[in-house]
Amino acid sequence: MPVKTGYEKNYDYLVTLLLEADFTAAAALGFTETGADTARISFLRRDYQMTRHGVDDLGGAGKEHINCRGALIYYLTHGGAAAREEPAGEFQLLHQFSSGVFSGGGKDLNWMARSLTKIFGGPPAIGLAFFRQAMTILGAVEVTARANADASFLYALLPKLPVEIDYYAADDEFPCEVKFLFDRRALDFLPFETLAVAAGCLVGEIAHIATDMG
Repeated sequence: MPVKTGYEKNYDYLVTLLLEADFTAAAALGFTETGADTARISFLRRDYQMTRHGVDDLGGAGKEHINCRGALIYYLTHGGAAAREEPAGEFQLLHQFSSGVFSGGGKDLNWMARSLTKIFGGPPAIGLAFFRQAMTILGAVEVTARANADASFLYALLPKLPVEIDYYAADDEFPCEVKFLFDRRALDFLPFETLAVAAGCLVGEIAHIATDMG
């Protein structure tokens, strides 16, 4: 029998939380087809079915990872307490939720999105057009650009977890940069560590889209 990875062991633990989970909160969190022991939800372009026994990937266009299923369990079990609440509509960077503990060593606060800098860099007009195309495929909506960003987008990572995605084109002084800002009430719906995992899943999905685009 293959040895389970750390991700798999963590998921097995999270499944035990579903045995006592309050599925009555699922509808208010944006799950569909909810019942006493079941609910469905879309996450990063894939559909999932959640039961007392785990989270089943029902397929879709995205790239599924076991961490995505774990994040959905926390969304129900942790976020259920705030299910009737709404996001604030105000956004901040991931490290701002951690009181300085989670900062990439203090040198690169945006280290998680570093891979996207390489993918969407290059000449500004080309990089921006490529990024806009990726955002359209993801399902993000372009909004008025934030501060000095060249373009800004809003994306519902989960029904109660909106994310602002800002694109900064490369120039003579600075490389391209992509920043992810989460609603300031995000920790009501996911614990911090899981929010970071969900952010990593989002970065990976955008990179996957870009790869498929060629």
